Amino acid sequence: MKGSILLVEDEVRLAQLMALELSEAGYNVTIASDGLAGLEQAQTTDPDLLLLDWSLPKLAGLDICAKLRTAGDAVPIIFVTSRAEDEYKAIALEAGANDYLMKPFNINALLDKISAFFSSGLYPALE
Repeated sequence: MKGSILLVEDEVRLAQLMALELSEAGYNVTIASDGLAGLEQAQTTDPDLLLLDWSLPKLAGLDICAKLRTAGDAVPIIFVTSRAEDEYKAIALEAGANDYLMKPFNINALLDKISAFFSSGLYPALE
């Protein structure tokens, strides 16, 4: 296994497709379908990487990111969201996200971003 990824995505079909692709690429993927479940899983399972949608039921992705960073959690966070305006990317990065990918996206672009985190050396748990 290359590492563990927590995918917080409320669109069930998209989450299943992303998880399938990521699993086939060698990652161990867990899915949370709402923000509260995602935050709880991020805090209790210590994933190597978090893929986070912005618009989620129960707790927004931006709030999850902020709560994790406030608690000192340095897990790499990549937002995968339909919010295409540059201002949202800036807001996410200011809240502590490491990267931002807009939907719809090419799965290879996502895999490249994930691979970059796992091979960067900035996150020893990912090597």
